[in-house]
Amino acid sequence: MSLTMNKNESEIARQQSRDIIRLREETGVTPVYYGVPEWLRERIITVLKELLPGIWRTTPRSGWSALRAATAHCGADSIIDHAGTAFVDGNEFFATEPYYPSQQLYESAFRFADLLKIEVVSGLPSWHFPGQTERFLFRPKILKIEISRTRLALNVFYGRRKVPGRIV
Repeated sequence: MSLTMNKNESEIARQQSRDIIRLREETGVTPVYYGVPEWLRERIITVLKELLPGIWRTTPRSGWSALRAATAHCGADSIIDHAGTAFVDGNEFFATEPYYPSQQLYESAFRFADLLKIEVVSGLPSWHFPGQTERFLFRPKILKIEISRTRLALNVFYGRRKVPGRIV
């Protein structure tokens, strides 16, 4: 087996890269940056200390170790692939883009969200390999509803930032 590409393989790889770039531009998908958002790390630590007080004595130093502990606890290891932080409309999300979505993958994502009492959105275009991976975005749940005289507006609180939501 050769470790070098022949001309045909090389052209196929270049064309695939061009197709991925074109799909990213068409869908307007945002990139996934390396790292677990701090709000998610803090949420995982809080939940696991409540659930496993005798076992969970030390605080993980990294967001990745906290994430691995949480997904292992709820049997959702399969959802972590091409994962990190994504910013959509100025809001910070935890994003993961696993290959070949299945019913089991969706169930795992919802188990993970239920464990941490966070929201998950799926079925979105992905950054990593559009058409082959599917994006799951996780965020804190809506914490507060404010009512004005003229309309009902949802204000979503992400960490310490207040971000105006949709008009209902």
